Parts: sequence; C-alpha cells; structure tokens
Amino acid sequence: MLIATTRLASAAPGTGEHDDLKRWIAHEDAAPDALVYRLYGLTDEEIAIVEGR
Repeated sequence: MLIATTRLASAAPGTGEHDDLKRWIAHEDAAPDALVYRLYGLTDEEIAIVEGR
C-alpha cells in the first residue's frame, strides 16, 4: 500500500496511471471494511450509517 501511495504521489493527476492507482487504493481500503462489516453482521442500512451515506 505504501508503494502504491508513493507512486500515486509521483503520477500526474489525470493520467491513466494516476487513475488506476486511485482505484486500486480505494479497492484495497474497502476490503478490510467489508470483512469487519461481515464479521459484525451489519446490514446494508447499518453500513451506510457507518460510512456516512
């Protein structure tokens, strides 16, 4: 993750590499959240509240 964040900082905004890295980081950040939500048995409504949606 640190390597991706470092590469993101050096990639020019609006480039394909920058956009790909942002998507990858967002996906990787969401994986632990989904695991915790499932572990605690949260409903979609509860997840929305936790995520501020």
